[in-house]
Amino acid sequence: MKQLFGGFWHEDTGATTDWVVITGFVIALALSVASALSPGFEKRGKNMVDQVSIKTKF
Repeated sequence: MKQLFGGFWHEDTGATTDWVVITGFVIALALSVASALSPGFEKRGKNMVDQVSIKTKF
């Protein structure tokens, strides 16, 4: 793995393209993880809201 990325750090040619690809991959990974976890977060959020009752009298 170190050899694979070792040349990447020292070589200028294509560096912008490489960073764009790496950044795009990281963003796509983050979005896929967020979409996989969002149903669980939504369910827990609804459970928390249901447990909290705010009583106000005007």
